[in-house]
Amino acid sequence: MLKVVVLFKKHNIINRRGVHDEFTANHVYKIRDMCLKYITEHEFYCLTDCNKITDVNTIPLVDDLQGWWSKLELFKISGPVLYLDLDVIIVNNIDDIINEIKNNFFVCLTHWNYFKNVTEKNKQLAYVEGINTSLMYWENDISFLYNEFKKITLAETKEYNNNKKETNFLYNTFSKDWNIIRSDQDVVTFILKKTNKNNIITPFPRWGTDVVTFRRFFARSKKPKHYSQRKIIVFHGSPRPWEQDIVPY
Repeated sequence: MLKVVVLFKKHNIINRRGVHDEFTANHVYKIRDMCLKYITEHEFYCLTDCNKITDVNTIPLVDDLQGWWSKLELFKISGPVLYLDLDVIIVNNIDDIINEIKNNFFVCLTHWNYFKNVTEKNKQLAYVEGINTSLMYWENDISFLYNEFKKITLAETKEYNNNKKETNFLYNTFSKDWNIIRSDQDVVTFILKKTNKNNIITPFPRWGTDVVTFRRFFARSKKPKHYSQRKIIVFHGSPRPWEQDIVPY
């Protein structure tokens, strides 16, 4: 059966001011309730290091990675898995989308700049820029992403991209001097390129139609469609779903 998985990490936001909390257990329950309403057959799980999550199947985080780096532990879970960030809102039944993505090895969103008109011709360009891990699906075993993550060297990341200048907070067994890869999304993109597995990616379907970002299609749109005409709304950064009043949360 399909596993729908979310991630809740205590002290889950990393920035130059350090680490602090933004998400809570209540956000896990919100997603759980959306899935109960809009996905017919599934089992719901939360990958977490919090012992206060109740009434939800939990999978323990074991590596004590900081913030979003904990997402790499998701790839130890065998599919079929549909992963959703906690700042996603499902507004309509998505059984049809699940039927569309099943039997694909790895499905994820493209970089925001390529969300329109994703085709076979431009798909690889999108994933050179980078993937987005707000929504992901994998059919079977994709643990190579986690295993390769544990083997990455600093020299490799410098060669991959020596133009990144943002401060990074990689997990505790890595050198704190790293300033190349800034997120789990960069890591996954890097591994797929390193292992020549870009071709395993299937773009998440209906990106820009039924599946949209809040910023681009609501906050910045002059004539936004009513939210009821969408299926999944992805929030990234500010505002969070609970900080706006356009889409019910």
